[in-house]
Amino acid sequence: MLENLEKITSKAVEKFRGIRDIEYIVGGGHERVLFEQGFGTCTMKHLKLKEDLENLEYEIRIRISYFDWKDLPFPEEILNSLGENTIEPHMSLYFKLDRYKGILD
Repeated sequence: MLENLEKITSKAVEKFRGIRDIEYIVGGGHERVLFEQGFGTCTMKHLKLKEDLENLEYEIRIRISYFDWKDLPFPEEILNSLGENTIEPHMSLYFKLDRYKGILD
């Protein structure tokens, strides 16, 4: 069992790193096209990771939280370009495999 768990975990880390390294892009577009071009939004990347981890027998739940762009260390000119509503939803994943669990973002 432990050997199989290590193999699954190793594959999961490989999937995570591959998706993590896809260049981030703000905005929408067709997921498949963006991934083929090497770009992805946060949501696209999380949904792809969810799919990949579920294929490795991980139990995955989607978590939604909210953040304010103004709480992040961006230059004032960028923050001002966002307008008044700077609060946005953000997806993360809760995972569980065997007795191991945590949050991926």
